[in-house]
Amino acid sequence: MKEEYDYIKINYERYSRINQSTQLEFSKQTYPFYWLKLILHLDYWTNAIYTKWLPNGRRIYAKNIEHLMTITTASKTTVYQFYNDISQRHYISKWNSAKLGEVYVLNPKYVVNGGKVLSEVYFLFYPDEISNEHNLQDTTRSYKAYLSSTEWQEKRELVLKRDKCCQHCNSTDNLLVHHITYEHIFHEHMEDLITLCKKCHFKEHPELLNKIQQSQNGDCQL
Repeated sequence: MKEEYDYIKINYERYSRINQSTQLEFSKQTYPFYWLKLILHLDYWTNAIYTKWLPNGRRIYAKNIEHLMTITTASKTTVYQFYNDISQRHYISKWNSAKLGEVYVLNPKYVVNGGKVLSEVYFLFYPDEISNEHNLQDTTRSYKAYLSSTEWQEKRELVLKRDKCCQHCNSTDNLLVHHITYEHIFHEHMEDLITLCKKCHFKEHPELLNKIQQSQNGDCQL
């Protein structure tokens, strides 16, 4: 698995298990205990959470709340509250991995099981820190994967249900969800998103229309 991913080196002393308990804040006193349980189930190569080892040496990775319940041994309501707390604080996220599927990963700024971390996972939490070296490849790959994730699809449905029509022209045809800002990319607030029809969306992203027109020799119909 090591050779299948693109890694970045990090300061191991800064991003180590030893420092985690003093760096994080939680809304309840029991949450640090659950957090430590997640750390004990952290994959070395991906920072993904796993539930258990299989006899063949493979792992079952945490992909839903029930898996987190197994690890924390807490009730479903408690785990939901715990997950919402650490998700809002950007301690945990969903990573749509080509190899593992959609799995939970922990923020490598606060904990990492090793001295380096996947660039794709790191930039999932910190897109503004993408270096020129990784910019095009990792941002595009992570963003495309995110748009296919359950997390984004749920946000998208909420925005469409809230707005009901294009917020620029009131059309109800070919509706899309548009990012007003990318400041919270991968962790968008509802106010960061707006419903637009396809035509109005092209007005917001003229570069997309230019690409389509070039690919279709100028015969693009809106």
